[in-house]
Amino acid sequence: MVVMVSQEDGKLFYQLFRKSDSAETVVLHPSPLGLERSDGSFAEKLKLVQRSEGKPLSESYSMISGKQKEHSWSANEASLLFKNRDGKQIEMVFRLFDEGLAFRYVFPGNSEEKVTVVSEATGFAVTEGADAWMSPYQPATPWGNPAGRVP
Repeated sequence: MVVMVSQEDGKLFYQLFRKSDSAETVVLHPSPLGLERSDGSFAEKLKLVQRSEGKPLSESYSMISGKQKEHSWSANEASLLFKNRDGKQIEMVFRLFDEGLAFRYVFPGNSEEKVTVVSEATGFAVTEGADAWMSPYQPATPWGNPAGRVP
């Protein structure tokens, strides 16, 4: 798997490819990255500050129950550090696995300031005709769903 991050009209996008010896297949078309917080935008006009080189990661662990007790995974991790117009930083940490991609947003520093995520620009432009597995979804409520009912 290969992930590419690009900027177009001030907005960030990522794209995921599966590479084999003979071909390169698009898994995700250019998909938006970023979010808006109450203290500023981290979705537009970001400037690249630093790029880390990829590093291999792996972990093995045991479950106390289940069909398979021993599990392991391996991935390559790389990150991109950006700053917004106000100089506030956001780090995008990508992990590439044999079968997919995971990423997260990290806000460096130790601030006691409380901020709210106002909106998220992150999206997934899946290739047309791709197979997918989805889990049932229920919007969160302030009271939860103690009976476990799905409306």
